[in-house]
Order: sequence, then structure tokens, then C-alpha cells
Amino acid sequence: VSVGSRVEVSFANRRLVAMVVALKSNSQVPENKMKPITHIIDNEPVLSAQHIAFLRFTAQYYCHPLGETLFTALPG
Repeated sequence: VSVGSRVEVSFANRRLVAMVVALKSNSQVPENKMKPITHIIDNEPVLSAQHIAFLRFTAQYYCHPLGETLFTALPG
């Protein structure tokens, strides 16, 4: 899986599409709070790391959720 790829995760008995925004070998989030990836949607990233950095800034600047900002910026 790559940064900028869309993946599917199970959350509250639903399958949701999520965006990989970072890869880390360690996390402060408890393992039981992490959601496993159930399906990788994109073989190639649909957003570059530079796009994600810009969209992260935009989301923070406008106080808008990062997920909504990312998915609004997707092509097509």
C-alpha cells in the first residue's frame, strides 16, 4: 500500500473508503483502536505526497475535515 492510495476499512459494521496519508512502523494509537485494511482499491496512488501535504494545510487553514478535503480533491 502507498501514501495516496485509497483503501477499504471496516468501521462500525460498515465498509468505508479511506485514504492512506502516512506510513508508520510505530504508532501511539493502541492496536485495538486501529482498523485493518480489508481491501486496497488503487494499485497506484491517486494523490501524490505533495498533494496530500497541500490538502492537509488547506483542511487545517479552513478548519475542515481532512478526509472530506482529500476526497473532494480526487480526480473524476
